Amino acid sequence: MKKTQTTSRWTLLLCAALALPAMTMQAQMIRGHVDGPQQDIQVYYCPDGNMLNTTYVNLESDANGNYAFDAKDLPVNSTEASIAVGKQLFGAYIERGKTTVVDLKLGKDSLLHASFSGDNKKLSEFCSAMAETFDIMKYYAIDPSESKGFPYYRQLLEDNYAWLKKQLPLVSDKDARARYAAMIEGKYKWQRLRTILDEAQETDRNPMDDPYYKEVITTIDPNAHATLESNLIFLWLSAQHKLEQKEGKDNTDYALEEIDIIEKRITNPEIKKALKMYVPYSFFSYMASSSDVERYWACFVEFAKDQPELIAQYEKQKNEILNLKAGAEMAYIPTLTTPDGQQVNMKDLFGKVIYMDIWATWCAPCCKEIPYMEKLAEHYKGNDKVSIISISIDENLNAWKNKLAKDKPFWPQYVLSKEENKKFSEALGINGIPRFIMIGADGKLIYGDAARPSSPEIIGLIDEQIQ
Repeated sequence: MKKTQTTSRWTLLLCAALALPAMTMQAQMIRGHVDGPQQDIQVYYCPDGNMLNTTYVNLESDANGNYAFDAKDLPVNSTEASIAVGKQLFGAYIERGKTTVVDLKLGKDSLLHASFSGDNKKLSEFCSAMAETFDIMKYYAIDPSESKGFPYYRQLLEDNYAWLKKQLPLVSDKDARARYAAMIEGKYKWQRLRTILDEAQETDRNPMDDPYYKEVITTIDPNAHATLESNLIFLWLSAQHKLEQKEGKDNTDYALEEIDIIEKRITNPEIKKALKMYVPYSFFSYMASSSDVERYWACFVEFAKDQPELIAQYEKQKNEILNLKAGAEMAYIPTLTTPDGQQVNMKDLFGKVIYMDIWATWCAPCCKEIPYMEKLAEHYKGNDKVSIISISIDENLNAWKNKLAKDKPFWPQYVLSKEENKKFSEALGINGIPRFIMIGADGKLIYGDAARPSSPEIIGLIDEQIQ
């Protein structure tokens, strides 16, 4: 997946940067006007249906509210694109040599509303309706304290899906309409399954106990392109495991089982290629620090031998992880910033066992761990052998400070500058958050990828280091 310098609103995936300057495009696939002050706008598209190949482009409206976008490297003639402005999501149909005008007007409800003109007007109206319907941010709250509850989100999805199906006549071409009908059904299933998974996790239940979840998972065709296009393939893959992924434990066998499932079950070359991209991302983001990286790597290299560029991409991460074993020196010691702007070198915190939370306000899984961090900090309050700290990677300092003002955490809070975050993340192989790290009193690593504060084992793991 490619992205520009700032973080995408999709927090599932991370990858290399593609910097495209705003307002300097020669051609214009999308142009328009947005009401209000200068706005940060993000356009993203995924022409082959593989979310790992999503390209993100950051724009900014000019002083008059005008903006323009062009995808010079678009590998296909046309595709759907999403347009994110603040917390709102719109869409458009982009095509080489044609321009769709998307004006975003501020309504009496203080929300932006899209109007379309120019090329592909009707098709863009449908694409925007689809983007708005399946905007994942509608169906859960990043901050758990702001959640409206699973019944609300389920009903909202049903209402939005019913409305979207009524928009299909906007697509005049019969074949295209059939494709979009299949696409929105798949996206609906994916979002509904995701809601079931979230609820099952929160209530400690097996999602397969839900009749709808079981029916969909067991009837998915993993070799159909629509399964990739709707992201159902990734839920399907997860459900095929016989082994259980265990947080903070050696998950090498689980990761190798994933490769075996793909080899045996996936015959569609396009989908196999997408999954070959997915499995190393998943392993190195969430499992590698506590697993046998060398054993996994030997199997992965054979598995991905027809994609040498993929092997090269992850070899650096493999080497970084091998340097993060227990007892290793910190590869980089960052300078932290306090909420009041004071600079603190992490080395000044050594002398205690440090359990740190790497997080951001835009990361929902991060925010779900905050109440557990509070309980953990309370448990060790006054203990001079342990320091519980939180380190944000937010680039939007106002969002970070507003979150702190709302939550009022009593344990130390820090933020990394963009430059410090880059150096620290590369040194410790941080490819996804939340990430929890435990450092010994001597400043050496104990766990490069520690158990989460919500883990029932966490207090025992910390106590082992201070006895």
